[in-house]
Amino acid sequence: MRVETEPGKVLIARKNAVLRTGTSVIRADEITYDHTTRMAEARGNVRLVMGGLVGFAEHVTVDLRQRSLTAENASGGGAAFVQKENVTPEELGALETTEQLAKAGRNTFSFTTKGFRFQEDGAYVLEESSFTPCDCDVLKPSWRISTRGAELKPGESATLTVPAVHVYGVPVLLLPWLYLPLAERASGLLMPEITGSGLSGFQLDQPLFLTLGRSYDLTLAPGYAFGNDPADPTLGSLGVKGPRLSTEFRYAPAATIDGRMWLQLIYDLKPERDPIDPNVLAPGAQRRGPRSWGLWEHRQNLGNGFFGRADVKLYSDGFLFADTTNNSGFARSYYYVPSTATVYHRGQDDYAGLALAYRQDIRWGYPLFGDAPRPPVFQELPTLRYALPTVPLFGPVTGGVELELLPAVTAGRAAGGRGHGWGLLARAAGCGWHPGQRPPGSGRAPGPHPPGRDAARECHLRSGRRAAAHPLPGGAREHLPAGGGADDEPPRLRDGGRVPGHGAVEGVRRGSHRDPSQHQALGGAARGAARLRPARPPGL
Repeated sequence: MRVETEPGKVLIARKNAVLRTGTSVIRADEITYDHTTRMAEARGNVRLVMGGLVGFAEHVTVDLRQRSLTAENASGGGAAFVQKENVTPEELGALETTEQLAKAGRNTFSFTTKGFRFQEDGAYVLEESSFTPCDCDVLKPSWRISTRGAELKPGESATLTVPAVHVYGVPVLLLPWLYLPLAERASGLLMPEITGSGLSGFQLDQPLFLTLGRSYDLTLAPGYAFGNDPADPTLGSLGVKGPRLSTEFRYAPAATIDGRMWLQLIYDLKPERDPIDPNVLAPGAQRRGPRSWGLWEHRQNLGNGFFGRADVKLYSDGFLFADTTNNSGFARSYYYVPSTATVYHRGQDDYAGLALAYRQDIRWGYPLFGDAPRPPVFQELPTLRYALPTVPLFGPVTGGVELELLPAVTAGRAAGGRGHGWGLLARAAGCGWHPGQRPPGSGRAPGPHPPGRDAARECHLRSGRRAAAHPLPGGAREHLPAGGGADDEPPRLRDGGRVPGHGAVEGVRRGSHRDPSQHQALGGAARGAARLRPARPPGL
């Protein structure tokens, strides 16, 4: 039944009562409304909708003149309210049950309180309350923030007075004041980052997040690393100490483009080390001064099956990688940090790509740019690659082909200068059925199977390489054998490093020598001899 209110009348509705005014709807077992005072009181299974705000209570009193509300649950505590998005007020007003309202749209935040006032600008001013800024269970959230007072601006921010963070009812953090952005993208201070490591000791950073439109954002994080001093001050040590600034720029201007650039600037207060040995101080060691490292990650869909990708990571000097990597033993056992860029076409039945790789030498503490007499580094220049995946050939036989055209040079200022050459690498793979023979690694005893057993599938890798020779400094030449190594051995580049994609840091275990000139004289011959071991014949 629909009843229009009149001045001087008090209306009482029972059994599935509904009160509507504008976009606000109250449903309850009983509703009383005084037209003169413009006050409404609802009792029993109360469901409240006010624009995008939904409430659940046992008793609610609404003063439309003062724009205030008081509410209680069945046990006398604060009632539960939740702010919705991705659903219109009209759609919310049409829902009748608690379950329907709880599941509608998306929850941006929820709170429990015994009373609040709603402002002209749409903000809510809460009394003592409990606040949860997430899409969580409305009635039983796993965590919450209790506060003595709060101002909530839907889609903008929440300002909390004396907040305490509770996880499963246990208080874990108490603050005098807290500001939380509620918008999908809002500028502001993030939580401080407190870390520690055996290299750089206690570290503190304070991030500041800045939105630069819908498709760009920037994070600035000034901080300080307090460092760890070595037991013997006359020796060098890993790690950094001093002020620093970390920056991260993220972008996604289109659905087909995204990436980020990250840069950290450090003013290192630790003493400078000998570039050959990080455990030895440089003569007349001064402070290490400004240092930096950064990365660039870019992904792009170029259309028509073409894609582009770049992964670049550079350090201002070779020792900085170990100074900022917690597992320093791991850090100092590798030679290179790779950077790669690729443009490729991926079809349904083939792959073609052009790749460029650069590897930074982190064995020594020389700067990235300069004329230091560092050993040569074997670099891969643009590599053309074409591959046909394994496809059915005839009967039970399948096969695939992969071709790579590899120009390569060694670069460095060591004696011997620079060498270059070209190599063609070809691989072919085939698989077939061999009745009566067990598959490798199946755990069965070797030998033929009894009659009637299903045929076992066995694959063989056939690898053929055209021999290529590349000049090395000092007259040594590096040879490519015409076969592969052990099956469990990762692919190797011609200088002993691992193929990109087999680890973020490339290289082989470090030798005992420390002198770069000695490395240049011995390294080429020693590694070349290791690569000339007889190759295992391909499977037939």
